[in-house]
Amino acid sequence: MRDFVKSYRKGFFPVEIKWSCRILLVFLLIAIFGKFIANDVPIIGKKDGHVCFPVVMDIANDLGIINWKNRYSYNHLDQKYDFAVKPIIPYNSRYMDNANSGYVSPFVKQEVKHLYYRHWLGTDGLGRDVLAGLIRGSWIAMIISLFSVLLALAIGIPIGLLGGFYGNKDWALSYLEIITVVLLAIVGLYYSFYFLHGRVDLMVMILLFSLLFWSVKWLQSRFYPNAKTRSIPLDSILNKWVEIFKSIPTLIILFLFLGVFVKTGVWSIVLIIGGITWVRISRYIRAETLATKETDFIKSLKAMGNSDWNILVRHLLPVVIPPVLVSIIFLVGSVILMEATLSFFGIGLSVEEVSWGGMLSEARKYFGAWWLALFPGLVLFTIIAALGNIGQYATKRLNPRLQE
Repeated sequence: MRDFVKSYRKGFFPVEIKWSCRILLVFLLIAIFGKFIANDVPIIGKKDGHVCFPVVMDIANDLGIINWKNRYSYNHLDQKYDFAVKPIIPYNSRYMDNANSGYVSPFVKQEVKHLYYRHWLGTDGLGRDVLAGLIRGSWIAMIISLFSVLLALAIGIPIGLLGGFYGNKDWALSYLEIITVVLLAIVGLYYSFYFLHGRVDLMVMILLFSLLFWSVKWLQSRFYPNAKTRSIPLDSILNKWVEIFKSIPTLIILFLFLGVFVKTGVWSIVLIIGGITWVRISRYIRAETLATKETDFIKSLKAMGNSDWNILVRHLLPVVIPPVLVSIIFLVGSVILMEATLSFFGIGLSVEEVSWGGMLSEARKYFGAWWLALFPGLVLFTIIAALGNIGQYATKRLNPRLQE
């Protein structure tokens, strides 16, 4: 039994990336369950004969499901409970301990009533707990990196597949379809700049515009099936976009796009980073598609009368995705660094939100607060190094020549 467990663990965590996988697993667990680890409300509490779940209420308050008045005005653990299961760290990332404000070091005497309330990694200028801030920063980094990469994949994979498969001559649209696309693009840009206020508005706009385009396409096939078409140079358009994004530094693009939003936050950063980084994914998908579509297998599928959709989704996509996994791993690390850079310059997230880059920026205000630079920097370095190690291992595994 013991040998089976060892062999299973070895297969699940290869020796070369064993510690990197463990670091990322711990990072994910801390990010997901951060509210249960560091918070100024009990996990479970019983007061006046009623059992409540304050941490769940706190999560619902952050999501906008409920409105918890005076949520951050005092430490809720100071209230008297008949029974309470308290978090390991008795501070929320936004809670300000006035008694220990002004950059209190982890090693000096702190004004706390019990050892449980000690700030083990010190505080910042406002008295916020550094350890609670690190845990909250892990959640911010996970959310932004996860959804930014998903958005980049959602945009980059279809564009890369279509550009590589059709090239500059094989994809054609009728003049009515071209006019519809241009008009929808103009209206979409205008709506985005002046009327777009959230994720729901964006999803509704994309869904509505898609329905309008496919409705026009269906009406044309129904009443005017022999409409004249014009070839669309998809591959050239993709290459021009790649050249534009490569010629302009990423930070400048981020600053320009963030200036468009009236109110910025996590989801606006996700939208902007995902809207920039899809170019990387698209380049790799296009290159793999160009190499794969010339194989005898794909040519035989075309000769047998398979539809383009069937070839793209069922045969090309499963082949081109595995080599791109390496770039996705490195992209996650790049997105985390982008978010930290934006927070370091005080751009993107709201002032009350705590992130790793924001904590590093706080260290600039008082050079004696070494803990504000050391601990967030160490965490950021460890996560990026773990992702880099996993990416190098994946590169070696997918390239047989590097295994020799």
